[in-house]
Amino acid sequence: MYSRGEYYERQVCFPYSKNKSVKKTHKDYVNMTYEDSHIETISKLVELEGLDVVSAFPLDYMDLVCLGVTRKLITLWMHKGPMQTRLPSKSIHVLSKLLLDLKPFIQSEFVRKTRHIQDICRWKATELRLFLLYIGVVVLKDILNKNIYTNFLSLYISMLILLIPDYMCYIDYAESLLDYFVRTFEEMYGRQHVSYNIHGLLHIVDDYRNHGPLDSCSAFPFENYNKTLNSKIRKHDKPLEQLINRYNEIYNNKNINSNSSELSANQQTSLLKRRKNAPLVKNINGLQYYKLIKNTFKLNTKVDCESYI
Repeated sequence: MYSRGEYYERQVCFPYSKNKSVKKTHKDYVNMTYEDSHIETISKLVELEGLDVVSAFPLDYMDLVCLGVTRKLITLWMHKGPMQTRLPSKSIHVLSKLLLDLKPFIQSEFVRKTRHIQDICRWKATELRLFLLYIGVVVLKDILNKNIYTNFLSLYISMLILLIPDYMCYIDYAESLLDYFVRTFEEMYGRQHVSYNIHGLLHIVDDYRNHGPLDSCSAFPFENYNKTLNSKIRKHDKPLEQLINRYNEIYNNKNINSNSSELSANQQTSLLKRRKNAPLVKNINGLQYYKLIKNTFKLNTKVDCESYI
């Protein structure tokens, strides 16, 4: 959809409108129908056969929803929103304690554990995703008032739908939930807080229709691989050249066997930390281990949140 921002209270916002804007098309872009959308001229990408420059580039939910909308909601509750939407200091303290109480139960499949809500400005995208999709719906239930909590629930449920494969049958419901979220967000927090990220929620459903679940076109895999890239850099000077040299060493070294390949590491099943002199059921002999890793799933008998009966 084509929607221009407007200045309100010294910032650009995108107020919700019941009258939906006309959707941009590839033809509109090529014909420069909306001239202010172009810097100087049209992109060379339009010369690629079969490429629709409007639908081919999805919005990244890591930046839009996690780092954008989720963080914005929390900061509005804490100190930036209208007074009627802000949490008293006592409630913020309770919320922070609830997050810390959950820390021992966060499994290793999650990259980061929960921490103080007061550290929200330093939360990473994975922490905000954990809050939005898993724990927020629990810890906020008795903290937020009914209207604000319902608004959050509409975002939570819609994102669950948009992240699950083969949920096209619920896509219209997700779209209506996001429409409700943006509309009630403006009513509760004010039009000045309807940022580009909030407005973008009205478009993100089209990405599911065009590209499938949002995880299939997000920046999370690239963000997660940053740690691997950083480990291969020895000094600050010429990082790109260093990375190329390290990967040349890996792929050209004939002594490296397939088991050391980073690409195959996640496809193995491993039993680790052998257990000795453990009790066994009568007439059964076998080795026992404390830890099992299969793909990205882990079982660990020494950690409560990673052991199952």
